Amino acid sequence: MSGSGGTGADTAKNAAAAPAPGLVNVANVLTIVRILLVPVFVVCLFAGGTGWRLVALAVFCVASLTDLLDGKLARSRGLVTARVVESAGADLVARA
Repeated sequence: MSGSGGTGADTAKNAAAAPAPGLVNVANVLTIVRILLVPVFVVCLFAGGTGWRLVALAVFCVASLTDLLDGKLARSRGLVTARVVESAGADLVARA
């Protein structure tokens, strides 16, 4: 008997038992954040004044960064779900 702890078969069983990515994952949370930032952006944009427009620019930049991170995380972690339309919709709304 060796003291290595487990066999290759045990490791394969544990890997097969790992849960598939669910709907609540980092990429989807970033998509929801991006959707929620749209009304904040619109309010800041139409509030008037240079200060509010700079805040709107900052909100837009944050939304753009969430789009970038969302895509990178989804690809790197294999988080492709049936809800790809939500991400595309959030992209369109954020860029409108």
